[in-house]
Amino acid sequence: MWKLFFPNKSKNDQIVIPAQTIIDFADSKKYNQQDSKNQQYSTTLPSPAEVASALSQVTSFINIPSNCNSIIQIPKLISSIIQLQTYKSQIRDQSRILLIQMRLSGDESVQEQLINSGYIQSIAFMTSLCSGCSRESTDEISLTLQYFSHLISQLNHGRSVQNPFPPQPTLAKISGENIEECGFYEEIDGQLVNVSEFNSQIVESATLSKSAIQNIYIDPSNPRPYLYKQF
Repeated sequence: MWKLFFPNKSKNDQIVIPAQTIIDFADSKKYNQQDSKNQQYSTTLPSPAEVASALSQVTSFINIPSNCNSIIQIPKLISSIIQLQTYKSQIRDQSRILLIQMRLSGDESVQEQLINSGYIQSIAFMTSLCSGCSRESTDEISLTLQYFSHLISQLNHGRSVQNPFPPQPTLAKISGENIEECGFYEEIDGQLVNVSEFNSQIVESATLSKSAIQNIYIDPSNPRPYLYKQF
């Protein structure tokens, strides 16, 4: 078990125990093998229900910004949560909620940890994974793209409300490189040409995402057109 991250031991246990549960589950290759064989989970591993509960506990804990800035010190926690965002069912949903809350509560150091831990790539993978014509998958893609466009916009322009931070041009450029490497721009284009009955939400979210990506490469010192709209 790690060192104490907080002076108060009970507060430390409140986060360290669920964090360890998340890391143990993400670290183990056994759950992939067990899923493919439809076997029961090993008693030495946390169950999916326990992992979902642990993710929920951490989400509640980081509602306080100072707590969010502290948990990034826990080795492998962020990368483990990002890995589980591409898992399935309740674990995927809870992981996504936790990462969104982490982004909202965290300062620029948290944003840096997220980007450097593969957050952009996981969003791209999840968008591709959820592609489909059902209402549920369409809603999930639309929400994912909305949160993605918010992230890129805040890296480009900074955040002036709720835990403000200045523009992060270096992180924005790294994100742009990640987007290019994983083919996410092409995935967004694919969503724009979709013609299912639930597509209007996706088209709007994909358009916002493309605008945010394009703004990564705009020099902010250049004069803005009269009808300029910030994304």
